[in-house]
Amino acid sequence: MTCAINIADNEQLDKLNPYTDSFLIQDIPHKIELKGYQSPFFRRVSKVGENQIRGGIQNGTLKSYPFRGLLVNNFEEMEPWYFKQLKKQYSNAWGIGPVSLCHKEISHKIDRGQKASIDSNHCLNWLDSMKLGSVIYACFGSLSCIISYQLVEIDLGLEYSNQPFIWVIRNTGYSAEIGRWLDTNKFEMRLHYFYTSLSSQEVIVKSDRVKNVVEELMNGEKAGEMKRKARELGELENKALEEGGSSHSNITKFIQDVMHIMKDEQAKQMPCKKVKWKSSLT
Repeated sequence: MTCAINIADNEQLDKLNPYTDSFLIQDIPHKIELKGYQSPFFRRVSKVGENQIRGGIQNGTLKSYPFRGLLVNNFEEMEPWYFKQLKKQYSNAWGIGPVSLCHKEISHKIDRGQKASIDSNHCLNWLDSMKLGSVIYACFGSLSCIISYQLVEIDLGLEYSNQPFIWVIRNTGYSAEIGRWLDTNKFEMRLHYFYTSLSSQEVIVKSDRVKNVVEELMNGEKAGEMKRKARELGELENKALEEGGSSHSNITKFIQDVMHIMKDEQAKQMPCKKVKWKSSLT
């Protein structure tokens, strides 16, 4: 959200070619470089809608609908600097995530979101057959906007790494193309489809880079340290949702704030009773 605010403030982005020009997100401690089409505003709404959302982010209102704060599906320990900056913009910025961890039963987790194209039991059985810590899980979230050519490069990189992987791709307008690509078993046919159908699109990360990163993650010198860090973050996110944790506390604050608003609204709507005062003076 902090990055979205900074992007909304950057009026120069409208002058860039969204597919070929890159830009750096300003005023953050990390180097994050994006193409224009990766902006949270690109092609998700009309130009009028984009301007309304940008303006809403900048001044704290979405058109005529003022809001008191923001709910963020993350926990403060994950990105402390960004939460600190966000709270400078909005005093009521509540990190309440990861909300998916509220589901404790596997069956409940499976039922979240849209129905998967693969049988869940088949997927779980396959995972159980793999060596512990050997499977790559790739997922870019529901807000990511990745062109089909880039998705193919990611697929090639994952396959070249020779590591077992599960890759979750959200349903998009070009998901059918990627589905045909993934379902084609013969490598020659896949390359033919790759170069004839998608080669005019811009790629940010090539397959060899994906392959190298996967190999580094699984077998490189820093693999143990990265996995240890991931386990630590997993423990922190679970603690955040426990009683007394940051997300649990923020959920409580949010509920209290809503109840306070409702109480005020009810008080405003209560009819005032006229009271006749009788003087005791005679």
